Amino acid sequence: MTQVLERPINQNEPHRFTVAEFERLCNASVLEQGKRYELLEGEIFEMTPMGDGHAAFVMNLNERIILQLHSKAKLCPAIPMVILAEESQPEPDFMLIPLELYQNRKPRIEEVALVIEISDSTLEKDQGKKQRIYARNGIKDYWIVNVQEHQLEVYRNPKGEKYHSVQILTEGQQIAPLEFPDIEIRWW
Repeated sequence: MTQVLERPINQNEPHRFTVAEFERLCNASVLEQGKRYELLEGEIFEMTPMGDGHAAFVMNLNERIILQLHSKAKLCPAIPMVILAEESQPEPDFMLIPLELYQNRKPRIEEVALVIEISDSTLEKDQGKKQRIYARNGIKDYWIVNVQEHQLEVYRNPKGEKYHSVQILTEGQQIAPLEFPDIEIRWW
């Protein structure tokens, strides 16, 4: 039987899981079945079930993005992103991968042109942990659809663990992904 943990758990400090350990825990059915989890900075988080507002945004954005970018990019909804250099494997609501970079496997972080999180009950995590992970790993275009505030938060120009360009769009405004500047997306 394959060993699940790569190193022993020390009683005096929290155990930070690696991506490999997390995947083995999932495959070994150690985590509760029927639930979705993601690994962020070595911690395992149960993903919140999708509410009506979140689901509506997923359906509408999915349709708009596919219609506008189908010939240029692959839309990856709710698929884990592989970050090899750290203890994180986030599962954003959407990722856009330029067609020339797409392969038949989970996307690698360096292939991702845009990450979109639809945030209702997960706003703090999306603006905190996930934003740090994406900035640290060079995701150039990170959008948060803030369902509660009815706005789109656009984060660009990552340096270290922060984005140095933040733009807030309100209902009715459109924006183009950095990778595809000629295609504006109506996000609301």
